[in-house]
Amino acid sequence: MSRTALRRSVATATTALLSLGGLLLASHPALADVSNGGFETGSLTGWTTTGTTAVVNSGAHGGSYAARLGGTSPTNGDSSIAQTFTAPSGATQLSFWYSVTCPDTLTYDWATATLADTTAGTTTAVLAKTCTNGQGWKQITSAVTAGHSYTLKLVSHDDNYAGDATYTLYDDVAFTTAAPPPGLTQVSTDPFTNSSSQHATELEPDTFAYGNTIVASSQVGRFTDGGSSDIGWNTSTDGGTTWQHGMLPGITTYQGGTWARVSDPAVAYDAKHGTWMVAGLVIDSNVNGAGVSVSRSTNGTTWQNPVMAVGNDGQGYDKEWIVCDNSAASPYYGTCYVEVDVTSSGNAVVMSRSADGGATWSAPAAPSGGPSGLGGQPLVRRRRHLVGSGGTVRRPQRPGRPAPGPAQRHRRGPLLRQRILGAGLQLGQRRLQLEHQHPDRQRQQPRRGRQPARR
Repeated sequence: MSRTALRRSVATATTALLSLGGLLLASHPALADVSNGGFETGSLTGWTTTGTTAVVNSGAHGGSYAARLGGTSPTNGDSSIAQTFTAPSGATQLSFWYSVTCPDTLTYDWATATLADTTAGTTTAVLAKTCTNGQGWKQITSAVTAGHSYTLKLVSHDDNYAGDATYTLYDDVAFTTAAPPPGLTQVSTDPFTNSSSQHATELEPDTFAYGNTIVASSQVGRFTDGGSSDIGWNTSTDGGTTWQHGMLPGITTYQGGTWARVSDPAVAYDAKHGTWMVAGLVIDSNVNGAGVSVSRSTNGTTWQNPVMAVGNDGQGYDKEWIVCDNSAASPYYGTCYVEVDVTSSGNAVVMSRSADGGATWSAPAAPSGGPSGLGGQPLVRRRRHLVGSGGTVRRPQRPGRPAPGPAQRHRRGPLLRQRILGAGLQLGQRRLQLEHQHPDRQRQQPRRGRQPARR
């Protein structure tokens, strides 16, 4: 039942531990010598500006104001602010916060930042080009040398395309001292005592974060031949500073449920419906994977009894995964997907979806062609990679954007053209790329000077 998951953040033998790492940085006071680094003057005083720039009084990271580069309407090219300063005595790091609104792709729009050490004659891209949407505030830190002169340049780039304006908020630019070595906080213990499984054991953790809330789950009380006594939940609502812990109710007989064991926890969050979900592989008394359960919570600390998303039908299952479409711009915003392999049918890949926060799930469907495999991990693609109802599976082209050529479509594995479930997904091991274009729509020619997006 073991699996290696991309989002795994903790590996435990006797306890579940979480490193708090960079979260300690915020407790160290900022040093001087960045002028108007928090933009609390309500202006860009102290900064050199180019392009479309402003100070806004909503959505700031700290205080009342933040700098906005670019605009809510499309802009053309780079918008930037820059400042030159000297790192004060005791400074070891320069940090700032950014929040990107980029409904386009990295090929065309992005945020980036550079830090030039004019004393040493070096320049570092402290923020590589990034294009994300709805991810909230992120912190960047870069090592500095006290006494050196630096120029920090913060940039937001938009290609002036109608309908997907890109802009970036920056805030709280400051020198800081280095954080002390991170500590470890124990967030979970095994409460079970049944003699049939091993105790003080937690394994196969999965973690998902949204805003300041972090939900981790793991198997608790592992059986030697597969599965566990239950799945534990470990939740922080303050970015990892403090934690609450418990067991998911109603799955196994050890927590008021009917199943003998459960395995393979996976965590997801549905932003549209404000619902946390933990999927598990339920196991019967014959140690057969019988289906996929989904436990739900609106706050990450109070969990409902599970619903069955797939299975409980006499077939064998293994290696489930769960993911939700959290892009507000997507036509499938608020749709969640469960993938699982049907071991009794040659590891056939099937998927089920929910559009009501995981309360109900569609009948499982297999892609045409009957692909098989173990440990698939569906990933919601960008809003332009969607499967329309009954449409052929291709990438939708917006006017003026190039269609990907064969080299792009087939990078890192074959492209399987399928129809499935009404949304664009990439399936981990099979790399199932589902992309829709209306059959009557013609591919567009690339604009001069534009290169195809890498897929």
